[in-house]
Order: sequence, then structure tokens, then C-alpha cells
Amino acid sequence: METRNLAVSLLRGAGRVASEHRRLLLLMMLGVLVGTAALMFHDRAWSDWITTDRREPWLTAARKLSFWGDYPTGQLLLCIGLWAAGWWRKRYSWRVAALAALLSSTCAGLEVNIVRMSTGRARPRTETADHWIGPTLNARYASFPSAHTATAFGLAGALVGVMPPVGTVATIGAAGVGWSRLYNKAHYPADVWTSVGVGLLNGFVFAKAARRLLRPVVHPQFDPTGPRDVKPGNVTPFQAG
Repeated sequence: METRNLAVSLLRGAGRVASEHRRLLLLMMLGVLVGTAALMFHDRAWSDWITTDRREPWLTAARKLSFWGDYPTGQLLLCIGLWAAGWWRKRYSWRVAALAALLSSTCAGLEVNIVRMSTGRARPRTETADHWIGPTLNARYASFPSAHTATAFGLAGALVGVMPPVGTVATIGAAGVGWSRLYNKAHYPADVWTSVGVGLLNGFVFAKAARRLLRPVVHPQFDPTGPRDVKPGNVTPFQAG
């Protein structure tokens, strides 16, 4: 019951944050799209440069980062682990952070999957030159944007805002995931750049919602990674604004 109520509170809170900061979010998204458009002109050349003369141990590292950076094997497991640690140590803020990160990662993944199933951009490793075929479920034409990168940065962005030390480590890992997608010829630079932006935008919204959820019952100098903080009973189910 607590987890469901927290998830609902975070989603409602994220909606309020998005509404209140819609101009800033639109401006940030515009910046991401401008960067995407600029990268498109150099995508093929930069992708070829990154993947020229691929060799060990970098190939193995890229494959492992892609495997452990995928949503079910990476982000989902990390969030479950953080939530379980919060339950075991009786740290309510850790559980809030875990749910915020999970929702941010999930929303980012859903958003980019809708886009890439609609655009149908050929992956760099396909025999077809950079080509867009439109709506498709064919995985070979799911290059733009990168779901791995979006979910990784969605998680990292949320954690940076709620648990900065943990979020910093997650951001480094997310950057490694983005690199692995380029090195594995799964995505072009513009695909990864766009996903970084989508992930961080979701992270911003959910991190702010999580901090608002904790703010009424937390001391101003509260450190989410510090001592035991609050009890679930101190928060009403939908207190998020």
C-alpha cells in the first residue's frame, strides 16, 4: 500500500512540476532538438570514426555495459536494490528515491520507444545506409533515439536530485552505457544525445517531485544518504505538491 501511494504521489507531483516549469522544460527540450539537428549532419562520419578499428578489451566492455545498462538488467534491478536497502535500513527517503528513479527511467524509456517505433531509423550496423522507413517494429530500424541511454540517464537524473552521491555514480554509469551503444554500432551520436536530454528532463521532474514529497517532514539540512529520517506514517498518501 505504501509503495502504491508513493508512486501515485510521485506521478501527481511530477505532473505539477512539469506544469509549473513548462516554459523551462520546453526551452531545454528545444536545446536538445537543436543539438540533435546539428549532430545529424555529422552522424555517419562520427559514427564511423568511433567504431573504426574496434578491438578488445573495449568490445567486451561495450557489450557488458550494454547488457547491464538495459532497463530490466540494470535500471530496474538497481531501483529494486535501493528500495530494498531503504526497507532494510528503515530509511524512507531511500525508498522515495528508488521509486522516483524507477518512474523517471520508465517514463523516459516509454517516450523514446514511441519515437523510435514511429521514425524507423536504420541502426549503424545494418547494411542499409542511414535510412528512415517510418513506423515499424523491426529492431534493425530502432536507432533513433536510444532506449538504453534514455532509461540510464532517467534513473541517474532523478538520483542526482535526491541522493547526489549515488546519482553521481549512476551518471558515470549512464555515460558508459551511452558510449557502449555507439561503440556497438547500435546508435548514432544524435540518437544518444537526444536520449541523454530526454532522460535528464524526466530526471529533473521526478527529482523535484521527490524532494517536495520529503520536504514537509524533513529538516532543511536533511541529507537523504544520512541517518534514518522519516516514517511513512508522517506523509499523507498524495502529499506531493
